[in-house]
Amino acid sequence: MLKNKSGFTLIELLVVIAIISILASMLMPALSSARESARRIACMSNARQIAIALIMYSSDWEDSFPPKHSTEGTRYDLDLLYGIYLDQAGVFKCLSDSNIPKPLQDDGSFGYRGNQRNLSSNLRLVGDDGVGLPGSPNPEPPNHKGGGNMAFSGGHTLWVNVREWGTFNDPDDAPFHVH
Repeated sequence: MLKNKSGFTLIELLVVIAIISILASMLMPALSSARESARRIACMSNARQIAIALIMYSSDWEDSFPPKHSTEGTRYDLDLLYGIYLDQAGVFKCLSDSNIPKPLQDDGSFGYRGNQRNLSSNLRLVGDDGVGLPGSPNPEPPNHKGGGNMAFSGGHTLWVNVREWGTFNDPDDAPFHVH
């Protein structure tokens, strides 16, 4: 008489585990791509918040943006926005920037324009580490692969592909301060 088997053999279990591991390895690149896309969107939000804080500053100071060096001895020049126009230091850090462990204390992930007047809604104010803005020594955005975020004095933000960074370098543009 034959006995009924209830359960799986070792071979069946190994085949199922192999199939699951193959499927998981196929999903990993998609998951990391989705994670970077989320970081890029959060970075764009942070750049926009900084740009809006700079716009509020300019409306309080007769359409002038903060000077290049806001406080003597500080490393990050957007620090004067903190506490008055922005209440979270995390806004100054891009999630993809691994070089900035503590925003404001160590530095920040964004560069900005200093000593400018707010005369146009298309003035480039904030960029990923200052890339793509006048005076920036960096040819490509360091924080994101394939491009970077840029915020303008009208409060809008833009993702710029790395191929388009060159179109944003205008030699007649006013200097951009990179921290």
